Amino acid sequence: MEDAIDVVHRVGRPAENCHRQILILFAKRSVRDEVWKQTKSSRICKEEGIQLAEDLTQDWKSRQALWPRIDKARKEGKAAGFRGPFAYIEGKCISG
Repeated sequence: MEDAIDVVHRVGRPAENCHRQILILFAKRSVRDEVWKQTKSSRICKEEGIQLAEDLTQDWKSRQALWPRIDKARKEGKAAGFRGPFAYIEGKCISG
């Protein structure tokens, strides 16, 4: 695995009773494809609720579009942030 995976890190801040997403950058496409294939039918992944998403590009685009609203809310002292591609202000989901 040392030569197959380039980077692994958790996304976001830790929160109680909430699992963080993990970003994996594979150095080898063949390994990425095999991991993707194996997890689709994995019993343990189903039991543990582990899901893979292939691309975060859409999350990034969504966040970029919503960032001005999040920034404004934070400057107004409101609780605001992201979870995946979704933005929340004062606990309410907002969309672009």
